[in-house]
Amino acid sequence: MTRFPVFDADGHIVETDDQLAPYLEGPFKNRTRSLGFYPRDGWDRKLGDRLGQSVSDAWKWIEVMDQTGLETAVLFPTNGLFIGFHRDPDFAAALCKAYNSFVVEKFCQTSPRLKAVAMLPPQNPGFAVEELRRAVTTHPGIVGGMLAADGPHLLGRPEYHPLYEETQ
Repeated sequence: MTRFPVFDADGHIVETDDQLAPYLEGPFKNRTRSLGFYPRDGWDRKLGDRLGQSVSDAWKWIEVMDQTGLETAVLFPTNGLFIGFHRDPDFAAALCKAYNSFVVEKFCQTSPRLKAVAMLPPQNPGFAVEELRRAVTTHPGIVGGMLAADGPHLLGRPEYHPLYEETQ
């Protein structure tokens, strides 16, 4: 029987504000974390911690991969899925850049088995183009980009066309 490699194309990191804070730049470098970096929608997605595992470091991801026979995982943010709800486009852009630098340093550089998608701010499609280009050309392990579908942004609008052209 032929064994085929198994890939997780939708793995998630449960990234914390404390992990991202050192990667924030400029006027956001010392932003308080008292309310958290991401808005929340109020849903308990882990059903009182009865659903799934909270994996927030590369070694735990590799352990899970070894236990389940996964060759490679493409990682997405978890808390970052709420980036689309931010009302401050400059902070959203800074947070995306911080997340992308964090995921490369703490996950992709730990093992070639760990890949990631760049988190892009839907509030600022122009910056999203720049950040996608930066992430995939300067960060080994970034294999694509992600626009959060939650929030008020209509991702089919013309202002997103340059981003979609860049991805081509």
